[in-house]
Amino acid sequence: MRVSRRQQLPLLPLLRAYGGSLSAVDLDRLPALGARFAAVRSARGDVLAEAFLDGAAPDDFAAALVRFYEACVRPPLHVDVVRRRAGMVRHALGHLLRGSEPLARKAERCLRADGAYYVPGLGPSFWSALFQALDPTRNAGCTPATLTGLRRLGLARWPSHADAAHVYTTILKIYDRLRGLDPALTARHLDHFLSLAALMRGRDLWSASDGLDLVGPGIDLEALIRQERTRLPLRRRLKERGVALDAARAEVEAALAVLDGPRLGAALAVADPTGARRAPLDWHAHAEELTLWVGRLWEAEDPYEILETYWAREPIPGAGLWLPAAVLHLRDPRRFVPWGEEVRRGYALLDDGAGLDESAAARYRLCNDGVAWLCEQHRLHPLEAPGLLTAVSAAASVFAGEPAPVARTRAVAEAARFGGFCSDTFAFLKELAENNCREWMTGQRDRYRFAVRQPLVELCRCLAERYVEPVLRRGHGWDLETAARSGHALTSVCKNDYGRSLPYHAALWITFYRKGQGGKRDDVQFFVRLGADGLGYGLRLGREARDAGRLLRRNIQEHAEPLFRALCASGAAAECRFGADEEAPLPLLNAADLRSWAAGKSLVAGKSLPPDHALLTADELAGEILLTFDRLLPAYACAVQGDPLPFLADRSGPSPRGERFTAADFCRSTHLSEEWLARARELLGLKRQLILQGVPGTGKTHVARCLARLLARGRDDAVRLVQFHPAYSYEEFVEGIKVKSVELNGRQDVIYPVEDGLLCAFAAEAERRPSEPFVLVVDEINRGNLPRVFGELLYLLEYRDQTLVLPYSRRSFRLPANLYVLGTMNAADRSVALVDQALRRRFSFLEIPPDAAVLSSWLREHPPAAGAEFASAVVGIFERLNERLRGDLGPERQVGHSYFMVPDLDAGRLRMVWEHHVRPLLEEYFAGHPGRAAAYDLERLSESGAGETGGKRRPTRVPR
Repeated sequence: MRVSRRQQLPLLPLLRAYGGSLSAVDLDRLPALGARFAAVRSARGDVLAEAFLDGAAPDDFAAALVRFYEACVRPPLHVDVVRRRAGMVRHALGHLLRGSEPLARKAERCLRADGAYYVPGLGPSFWSALFQALDPTRNAGCTPATLTGLRRLGLARWPSHADAAHVYTTILKIYDRLRGLDPALTARHLDHFLSLAALMRGRDLWSASDGLDLVGPGIDLEALIRQERTRLPLRRRLKERGVALDAARAEVEAALAVLDGPRLGAALAVADPTGARRAPLDWHAHAEELTLWVGRLWEAEDPYEILETYWAREPIPGAGLWLPAAVLHLRDPRRFVPWGEEVRRGYALLDDGAGLDESAAARYRLCNDGVAWLCEQHRLHPLEAPGLLTAVSAAASVFAGEPAPVARTRAVAEAARFGGFCSDTFAFLKELAENNCREWMTGQRDRYRFAVRQPLVELCRCLAERYVEPVLRRGHGWDLETAARSGHALTSVCKNDYGRSLPYHAALWITFYRKGQGGKRDDVQFFVRLGADGLGYGLRLGREARDAGRLLRRNIQEHAEPLFRALCASGAAAECRFGADEEAPLPLLNAADLRSWAAGKSLVAGKSLPPDHALLTADELAGEILLTFDRLLPAYACAVQGDPLPFLADRSGPSPRGERFTAADFCRSTHLSEEWLARARELLGLKRQLILQGVPGTGKTHVARCLARLLARGRDDAVRLVQFHPAYSYEEFVEGIKVKSVELNGRQDVIYPVEDGLLCAFAAEAERRPSEPFVLVVDEINRGNLPRVFGELLYLLEYRDQTLVLPYSRRSFRLPANLYVLGTMNAADRSVALVDQALRRRFSFLEIPPDAAVLSSWLREHPPAAGAEFASAVVGIFERLNERLRGDLGPERQVGHSYFMVPDLDAGRLRMVWEHHVRPLLEEYFAGHPGRAAAYDLERLSESGAGETGGKRRPTRVPR
């Protein structure tokens, strides 16, 4: 992973933040790393105990060594190698304990391929754990995470061709230097510190704590396995890939018989298409050599000996590493993986022993052994392994910020991303206030840039790109200053008062104000204030903003009532504090409170966060700030528009006498309880995506539309409905190239513009009004091919704070936080199981079961023409029908209550519903068993209720 100087993390501030929390760090209890640290600490009483080393039985020593290896290496791909070569490792440990050579020389003997104790498959993570066990205070650990941390901090200063022993010797010197900066830190602490630095996003070192259980930086094996199986389900892979390999295998044998080089090439391209495309091979010219070597590999008992000879000689120019591996993969896909570039790179990221100076054949053997371990431990089929390793390579590339070919459209866009503040931000500002002099600041420049200046610049750009530019400037026509530079939207830390006071500001500002109004002090402004006491943000009118102040106060006095309604509709009245710079905030309970607020000399409305608030360290802070800006937009309009009434009317929503859909309206329309509604809202709050699932006829679509209307506060323009079907495409839903005929210079021509699909267009509307909820209803969501329809947006459903680059337009895109997705799914549909893997992590699921209470409630509101007794009989038929279906077929094969919710229901209409709606559904449930469906007769279900009445009433008979 290359790290540019601009991307490097500052060492001293992060080391200071880590040292300040040292007392709270229990290394042995850390996720994932704790097992390694505990094994290192206890090794002198176990595998490195001289008595055990000399006297333990071979099996006992091998078992102890395997336990140590499994604790220190992740993933432990070569347990069999450790067990098989335990005797060699035992000799090495004796040398480590008793040898008089310096550690650097001992490392060479273990880590170099020509070393006396070198064991293929055992790499730096394993050996450095043993070195560290000799001296946990000084000796460094060498893991993928510590190496990545050193690179991100700009400390990995060794030649690219350096071997593992040289790298480890260099790391020992780096650790000595770091311990000189903070003597309280041991080598184990520095391992932990570097692992955090490797995984941290933004500026909070401890934000990486939850990611320490990953196999490597950016590599979550379980998630990648789920992703690969979602992309191509195992059953389909086995069917398609298995048939293709069988056919290619037959082609190889036929080509060998007639010395047909091109035919061999076509067959091998099936085993490794990417490798074949990259191979500059003349299949005709080398047909004889090809058939000779392919034939040897095809029939050899031990192909690794032939591989050693082949790769040493390179008899076929352009064949490279991929061709013989493709031959072996075709021969036996369960034992041999194709060895293309992406597979090799992905495997190297997982194997501690990869990349050492071994022959190609030895590396390929280790790769196959490691893949066999992965398949056994993670229940992978061997045919899934190449795809998984390619995904590992892509994930690591995305984490490193490289444009991996496989994941180019999934790469996280760098534009408009806020990395968060850190704990040192507020500590620095507090110390600056206490030591406000140039001598102190001279030694704190790097700390200031990392903890204060850079996050302010990022936050300013983020707010400008996500809200100020698209909404205020392009949407409303207000040209605001957004440049993230001192003297523009940002203030400088240096005071410009010619030495008359302290040299530095202890609080810094972001201010968005209109250009051409004189300056930031002369206009109303959206602001962010950063100080030692925390972060404030909102709307501010300074004392010098005379014109804007007069207009704002006049508009508030004249239009306080509609402004108050608009602020209530946006949430500002409840969420924001209204006051002045020098005064306590006022409660905003009515229009009179607004007029009182407007009487102040300098007006402020907004929110504040204390220094320890979790939101300050995450990208979500930008969303919270722009949401507050949007909530206060009605007040801003009163300061910049002569007549704000049209704007206020638009932002107020329905008038008090208009149609606003309430929770009571929802319960009345759906006949569902308030408890059900509360659960649905809570689930939407967790993920912003909810699927309503149930058997046919439970009213899922009706409930989804009512819930959407409730969430959107009765605004029909804030709700979209789309129905998925097998032919629905990504181009319709996200974006795509459309064909258009246009007239150019008097003739018709065809152009191919990129146009937004339904989701992108609707998301743009939602982004323009972040304080208002927007709801997308996807009916029959399981009917679409979700990986194809959503594409890379499946990722955004899970990570709403991230941005992706869309493949056609190449623009960055994110799902707004105020956009909710409601889906409906038929639980009886046989395709649900295929969809579940793709959706389960992205959506919450809520059941709408067949409910006799809902049917009873509806029949009370819509009394049947046959009377209340008939209504009770219908409910009884409904209950007995589903009771029998649950017993015969299970709960997923029931009939919904809406089938029976028919106006003016009587016996004739009931029979019509049964014959034309219910019976076809039952025949579908009992497909292949028509006799069982015939047993569900309306008369029988009606008459079976007689025994349940106790003779108190006679059941209603349904005429034929």
